[in-house]
Amino acid sequence: MNELSTSLGHGAKLHYFLGKLHEKREDFVRSHSSYSKSLQMRILQNGPDHVTSIEMKQKVASMCLRLGKFEEAVKSFSNLLEAAKDQEGSEANIKVADALLNLGRAYQAYGDQNKAIDFFQEGVEMKEELFGEDHEEVVKAKEEMEVSLFNVLVTSGHEYKSKGDQYQAIKAYEQAVEMVDKQPDKHDNPVISSLLDSLADLYCNSDLSHHKIDDAVNLYKRSFAFVQQRYGPDSLEAAKSSTVLGQTLLKAGKYEEALSTLKLSLNKIQLLNGKQHAAYAEVKHYIGETLIGTHDYHNAMRELIEAVRIREVLFSSSHPCYLDSVELIGKVHHKLGSYETALDAFDDCLKERLDLLQKKRTEFATVYVNTDEDEEGYNAAQDELLVYIGAVASVHHAIGLVKKDMNDLDGAFDSFHSELELLKRQLTEGDLKLAMANEMIGILYFDQGESDKAMNLLLSSLKVKQIKLGRRHVEYANTLINIGNIHRTKGYMDEALRVYEEAGKIKKEKAGTHLIGLYKIYETIGDIYMEKSNNEKATKSYMTSMELLVEQSGSNSPMSRILLEKLGDAHARVGEHDKALEIYKDAISRIQYDTGENEVSTDLLNKVADMHNARGEHSETVKVYANLGKNFFDNEDLEDASTFFLKALKVENVDRSSEVHIQISKSLEKIGTVLRSKGELDLALKVILESSKVLRESSSADKRDLSISLEIAGDIYLEQEDFASAQKYFEEAFSLRTQEIGAETVDCVLLNEKIASVFASQGEEEKALGAYTEVLRVKRIKMSKSASMAETIFTLGTLHRKNGDTEMAMSLFQEALTIKFKSNGADHISVAPIRAAIGDECVEMEPPDYIQACESYSEALRIWNKYGEATVGIANVHFALGKAQSNLGQFTAAASSFQSCLDIYREAKDDSSKDKIPPALSALAKAKAEVGNVDKSLACFEECLSYYKAEVTSSADEFKRYNNGENLHKYIAEYDASVEQVSHALGNVADTHYQIGLLHQKKGTKEGYKNALTSFEEVCRIRRLQRGNYHVDVATSIEAIGIILLKLGDFSEATSSFMDALQIRKSAGDSVDYAKTLTYIGQMFFMNGDYDTALQNFQEALRLRLEKNDYVQNDEAGSVSCSVSDLIDLETGRLKVVQALAYQHRSNKSQRDIACNFSDIGEVYLAKKEHGQSLNYFQSALETMQKSSMNNNSDLRNVHTKIAHIYHSTNDVEKAKVSFAIALDLSKNQAGDFDSSEDTANLCETVAKFYFETRLFDDSLKYSEIAMGIRKSSLEETDPALSRIVHFLGKCYYKKRDGKKAKEYYESSLEMRNAATKEAYNAYKVAEEDSEEKAEIGELLKIRLGEAAESQHDLGLLHRDMKDYEDAIGYFRGELGFKKLQFNDRHVEYAIVLETIGTTQYMMGEINEARNSFVKALEIKRESMGEDSVEYATSLNNIGNIDFSLNEYDDALSSYLRALKIRQEKVGSDDPSVGQIQSNIGSIHYVKQEYAYAVTAYEEALRVRRIQQGNSADTAKSLCALGDAYIKNGDLELALDAYYDSFQMYKDDPKRGERSLEAAGALEGLANVCLEKNDLETAMQNFLASYEIKEELLDEEHPSVAKLLEDMGRIHSLKGEIDEAISVFQEVLRLKRLRLGEDSIEVATTWENLSNTLAKGGLHARAIKGYELAIDIKSTKFGEESMEVGILEETVGDMYVELQDYDKALEFFYKALLKQRLALGQDHVDLADLTLKLGQTHEKKGDEGKASTMFQIVKRLKGEDVDDGF
Repeated sequence: MNELSTSLGHGAKLHYFLGKLHEKREDFVRSHSSYSKSLQMRILQNGPDHVTSIEMKQKVASMCLRLGKFEEAVKSFSNLLEAAKDQEGSEANIKVADALLNLGRAYQAYGDQNKAIDFFQEGVEMKEELFGEDHEEVVKAKEEMEVSLFNVLVTSGHEYKSKGDQYQAIKAYEQAVEMVDKQPDKHDNPVISSLLDSLADLYCNSDLSHHKIDDAVNLYKRSFAFVQQRYGPDSLEAAKSSTVLGQTLLKAGKYEEALSTLKLSLNKIQLLNGKQHAAYAEVKHYIGETLIGTHDYHNAMRELIEAVRIREVLFSSSHPCYLDSVELIGKVHHKLGSYETALDAFDDCLKERLDLLQKKRTEFATVYVNTDEDEEGYNAAQDELLVYIGAVASVHHAIGLVKKDMNDLDGAFDSFHSELELLKRQLTEGDLKLAMANEMIGILYFDQGESDKAMNLLLSSLKVKQIKLGRRHVEYANTLINIGNIHRTKGYMDEALRVYEEAGKIKKEKAGTHLIGLYKIYETIGDIYMEKSNNEKATKSYMTSMELLVEQSGSNSPMSRILLEKLGDAHARVGEHDKALEIYKDAISRIQYDTGENEVSTDLLNKVADMHNARGEHSETVKVYANLGKNFFDNEDLEDASTFFLKALKVENVDRSSEVHIQISKSLEKIGTVLRSKGELDLALKVILESSKVLRESSSADKRDLSISLEIAGDIYLEQEDFASAQKYFEEAFSLRTQEIGAETVDCVLLNEKIASVFASQGEEEKALGAYTEVLRVKRIKMSKSASMAETIFTLGTLHRKNGDTEMAMSLFQEALTIKFKSNGADHISVAPIRAAIGDECVEMEPPDYIQACESYSEALRIWNKYGEATVGIANVHFALGKAQSNLGQFTAAASSFQSCLDIYREAKDDSSKDKIPPALSALAKAKAEVGNVDKSLACFEECLSYYKAEVTSSADEFKRYNNGENLHKYIAEYDASVEQVSHALGNVADTHYQIGLLHQKKGTKEGYKNALTSFEEVCRIRRLQRGNYHVDVATSIEAIGIILLKLGDFSEATSSFMDALQIRKSAGDSVDYAKTLTYIGQMFFMNGDYDTALQNFQEALRLRLEKNDYVQNDEAGSVSCSVSDLIDLETGRLKVVQALAYQHRSNKSQRDIACNFSDIGEVYLAKKEHGQSLNYFQSALETMQKSSMNNNSDLRNVHTKIAHIYHSTNDVEKAKVSFAIALDLSKNQAGDFDSSEDTANLCETVAKFYFETRLFDDSLKYSEIAMGIRKSSLEETDPALSRIVHFLGKCYYKKRDGKKAKEYYESSLEMRNAATKEAYNAYKVAEEDSEEKAEIGELLKIRLGEAAESQHDLGLLHRDMKDYEDAIGYFRGELGFKKLQFNDRHVEYAIVLETIGTTQYMMGEINEARNSFVKALEIKRESMGEDSVEYATSLNNIGNIDFSLNEYDDALSSYLRALKIRQEKVGSDDPSVGQIQSNIGSIHYVKQEYAYAVTAYEEALRVRRIQQGNSADTAKSLCALGDAYIKNGDLELALDAYYDSFQMYKDDPKRGERSLEAAGALEGLANVCLEKNDLETAMQNFLASYEIKEELLDEEHPSVAKLLEDMGRIHSLKGEIDEAISVFQEVLRLKRLRLGEDSIEVATTWENLSNTLAKGGLHARAIKGYELAIDIKSTKFGEESMEVGILEETVGDMYVELQDYDKALEFFYKALLKQRLALGQDHVDLADLTLKLGQTHEKKGDEGKASTMFQIVKRLKGEDVDDGF
């Protein structure tokens, strides 16, 4: 027992020392473990209450404390305390005290500071009793207790703060800070820093602290020092702390210190986190805010913009931080005076903050419901909500301030009230923020003159500020100032003085940043004393204000001059002119010092002038006024300049011949010139006349100066059209100038030219021509080739043009232009009018030169635009350019020109411009119509109609005025004119209605036709009113009505209309237009499908036209009538040559009508598909058109297009190309460019489709892009015509295999079509139910849906071709959605899309999903079309294909057979689709190894293809498939024939040839037949030939290349060419591993083939390695117990037998036997061979018993008798 105790003691000591060692190394885990073991041993040795055990318990508890096992530590120390209490004596008391202190430490570490304090208190008291209060342990315990007390105070502060009890929080924090101040080294830095930050935060934001902002700054500085000490000055924590300090300094108004602190933070953050970090943006934000405080707004803006940029990237444009910066940017804009920009920023900010607030309210509502469960969460959510409310209120406040400065007081009221309402929800009555919001509203009331309301609110605010901030706070002073403003306005000057002076004292006390603006208070006090005439006190106050201003801003502050001026005013009021003048001059010197210029206020200079005048210094007064005038003149304020110059001239007692007066006169002359240039002619004339008066009176004035003034006066009179006065002043000026310099000088000739212009203006053209000719003569001598000479030449050209001498005019214009180019340059503004004049002449030429006209007009306009000119004259040039462009077919450009013209007319104010608007609108409408923009054209005509209707009303009023029986005889001429005017106005209205009707007709919709009908009926009504019932114009409108009725399908009413028109034309004797009506009737029957009747009408119309207008037989008896057969060969459609020679052509117009008749007849024959006859008539139409001098390119183009269609229909592609080319040439203008008409766009689309169908995709693209260019210039982006051509471009690129471009255009068309579909859908929704309109829109919607579906479909095909199946499926599903809306989800179109999806799913390998899609499609087709429909058969065939791929061969065969039966019944046995199904059936039988059936099916497929396609590639493909079947069926000779025929077909195919992949496939088939026949040489030759083709056309990694190589390797092996075979198989291995990876089954097969060859060559060891690699692959793919692995293992066993390694052989044979038994069963006969191998191997090994057993098993497996006993 003693030995055990001793042993335990030694062990306990050992573990104790180990524990101490670990504790010293701070390995507390191991220390705890060692102490615990020591404790266990001590307890076993001495018992649990022994002193050694208790000592170890304390050690274990201490380690628990170190390891954070607080509960365990508390429990241990509690147990020790209880044990100590059970003991007696002083030692026991010490132990109790120690246990209490340890418990205190445990609870302190655990975080329960209150309990810690209790135990510390009790322990300290016991220790004091035992050792005294100065004992080391007592002092230490007290310090530890104070730590807990400190922690309790900090924690309590945090708790009070979180609960909103700011008073208790501040109290707790301040007590804790006192403890830190006493013992700063006894507490952790992080806790102190947190404490200081928390108290500083309350000092900043708590009302209870009276905003101890300076104390807060000091606390944050201390915190920053602690953070630097703990984490280092360059740490992220230090950066954060300095940021908070900078923000607080900003609040304290210590801007410079804040700026330096924040820049320090910025540098640290940039170094640590980079610039793209939230903290960096935050500091940038505060720097910006600080710079606002220093009034450095531009730099502030830069900082804030950077903050916004970073925050937008990091967060979003709705994040609160981002919005804070945006709000500050708005405030900067406000400070810079950019009010609208500021409001934009605030509005954006407000919108986002309101959205955020709404979200927070929703979240808060959710939290509110769960308040009982989570009160803390509720409080937090409420606090957060209040923050968001405050943010919105802040923006309202900012907006209110801006609107106040914009004098939008109502808007400001709204904003401040919104702020107030929000704050009321957030805060309680008496809150400082509420008071300040109320104060702002009070200020607004004051601004609106409601002083009483304002005073009440301001007094209320003052009271709150007094309570919250005290009477000495600067905010209190601010309110006093506002109250003082009210007192002053109400006239209570004494009260105002009192509060201003009190406010001044408060602000003076505060000084610092509050000094800003303080000088203004004393300035205001001075103003009041001035008003009270107390100049002494006023002066004193102004001086105080000046001192404060100097202290604040320096001695040169711009504001100081205002104060100086006020001081000067005070002296001037008491007659101290000298003192006042001295001060005024001081103010002026300060202004000049500040600005560096003489920018002195007018009022101040006026005061200086007054002081000089008061002192009798009149000449000085004149100089001041003259300087004032000069200043205004320099600043281009001409009116004020002239005022002061005239004021100077009125100063009395001065010499008017002085140099100053002369200079004033010259300045007035300059002012007059400038005022004249600005159109202020009256003021200009006044100034100039005054100037000339001074010059007349001055003895020292130069006569030349006087003549210049007189000339300017003449210029102004000329502009005012006071020609007599102009002539008078010009002639006087001319007289003075000739006296001075002579008549033939440049100056005189220019003045003489002005006299000539007066003659021209007064209509004295002969005098004008004479004068200008004389001027030009002198200019040619004195000013040769000058710009001035060019102007004179141009003016002369204009005069000659007026006189009708156009040749001379053009010559002069060209000469003027040449001179201008040389003198002024091609872009000088003076060149423009000459260019325009030349353009006019080009139009008037015979024939007109529109290209040159356009060039001239465009150049003129370009120059005017460069100089910003936009006069009515320029508008006329725009109009002329538009006309010329229209004649060239440049309709898009023409529309732009007419629009520019119209814009100028609309802006012009004169009546003549208003009269030009309707023609411009009409021209613009026609141009828009030409480019196919019907809606915009209609809008123009409608606007034009409103003008013409107003004209009718005005004309009717005029008519009523003169249609008076009593006075009619007096105004007969006026009456006739008014009747003509009314008729003309009605005609304009009718013509415009007619154009509107044609445009509605052009739309081609039912609604369009109805609108057209309304318009034409209105035309008919007006024409009857204007012309009577039987005028041809009425017939024309009735015919238009008939055409529309025809379009609407109302043939009966249409016929009636045409018959009415015929009757009118007959009664009017209008036989030519009678033929026109017959043509309309023919068109009606043509549209109705009655081609024979249509033909009769067309031929009768043709006869009438030939008889009456174009061909008249002249002989002695006169003109004779003839029949149409006399003139036309009705079989060929050609004019009879003999008769045609006898007739004389008389009318180009009728010639065109005849050509149109030929064309109409050609249309009928084309519809009847009689292409030969149709072609003849179209050619006759061409011949007739070509004879006419009125060739219409549009008609010729249409006929050539029809001819091209005929050639295309008859497969004569080359002739079609020629005809299309001619049609395209006819669409080009004089410049050789395509015109921009809709007809040209249609033609280009037609040609593009033709080239597409003929597979000439580049040409198709070319014309599609031309068409798109034309369409884009006139149509909206969503217009179906534009989306159609965009989609077609995608198809072209798709055919060219340019997937990227195709995708781009397809996506663009889809976007456009989606927009158009949405538009149609919205229209459909709002249309009235069961209305015709809704039905029509519904049909339109179906069309739009179909178009959108087409784009989805083609995008799907494109992505499918690109192997991007997921996107393809997405697009096809989009198509499916459109088809569902267009039809329904049980329609065959829907089913077809399902099949497309199924096909794509099949290509993706999603076979089951594909089958589901096909089954759904099948079910829909069964319901919609029946089970005997061709479409149903198509779906059956698709399902068969899927089942085939799923190896469900019987199901596939069933589907194929059902499809075959339907197809044979519906389309016959020889249809290509039947052949395809037969081929599919053959494939099924082939894979089922039913080769005879496969041969039968393939032979039938081949038969169909030979019938339908002859020796085509598809036929060759069928032969290859048949050859495969023949081989399997043993029909090798037939197979050989099939492959040979196939190869010959591929060889003869022009698209493939003998070097094609298909031909290679046929050669491979031939090789396989030869291999089967053991003709190895021929087989090798064919394999090699196939390999050469595939190697050339395919990548070397292509699987078919590797397969061919493998086939050749097999032949080498069969031929015993082992080395060659090995080499080939190794290459195959390389290719397969490269393409398929190491683990592919294909790779395993090649390993087998290679190993077989190695074995054949006796290389068994190498063969084994290959087999083992194949085993590894197959084990992975099929499983380790699979039959495939077993077969290979048997082969490996064979190899080991060859190597005489019988143990290994037996190992592999047994493995193989196990796997083959699992696959085949225990007694399968196929196991006999492997079992025999086992017996033989045992026998070779000498194990006769096992060998015998194996042999007996072999007999049993083969069904033979076995020996007894087995």
